[in-house]
Amino acid sequence: MLGESMATDKTVFLNKLRNTKMLIRTGMLPARIFEKKDELWKGI
Repeated sequence: MLGESMATDKTVFLNKLRNTKMLIRTGMLPARIFEKKDELWKGI
């Protein structure tokens, strides 16, 4: 169906954003994520 992929991509993006925001609120992300950019950090 036309637009289905775009809607799915948006839903996936919004879900990941919600999850990341929850991790930030609950303090589950590493504290250093809020420091200046670290070239060696590979992400979660």
